[in-house]
Amino acid sequence: MIKQEELLAHQLQLQAEADAIVEEMHLKQLLEEAGTPLKVGSVALGLMVWRDLDMTVVCSKLNIATIS
Repeated sequence: MIKQEELLAHQLQLQAEADAIVEEMHLKQLLEEAGTPLKVGSVALGLMVWRDLDMTVVCSKLNIATIS
């Protein structure tokens, strides 16, 4: 059985990897062109168990021209 400390350490490692990806790919800056980017899901809640980065963008008006 996996110990709680191991799960927490694994989650912290995955969280650091997700943060690095956001930084390296300039995701926040790219998504800000459409609105306010927010991390959601397990990455936002500190519950990561595998590599999965969910983000959404809050925008006041949907405009395909903004992202195309």
